[in-house]
Amino acid sequence: MNWFKHYANADKDSRLQRLKTDYGFWGMGVYWSILERVVCYGEGCYPRNELMGMKLNRRDTGVIKAVLDRYDLFLTDEFGIHRTPVELNGRTDAVGT
Repeated sequence: MNWFKHYANADKDSRLQRLKTDYGFWGMGVYWSILERVVCYGEGCYPRNELMGMKLNRRDTGVIKAVLDRYDLFLTDEFGIHRTPVELNGRTDAVGT
């Protein structure tokens, strides 16, 4: 089973606090789901259109877009997610089995 390290106090980060204020634990769940996909994908760019496939309903699409674009939680462009901020999620090479 894959795993990755992240800071135990990530919940205290102001970006995640804003996300939780705006979307509650629904938004936090979307954040951690995206993070797991990006980290396990490895090097390179995780395709943005694949993340849109995570949606269960129209509300999910808005939350996914907000998590990617409004809170500076991921480094993104029109093609996808390139990486996550190291200061929030720990070392990007801290993935194991």
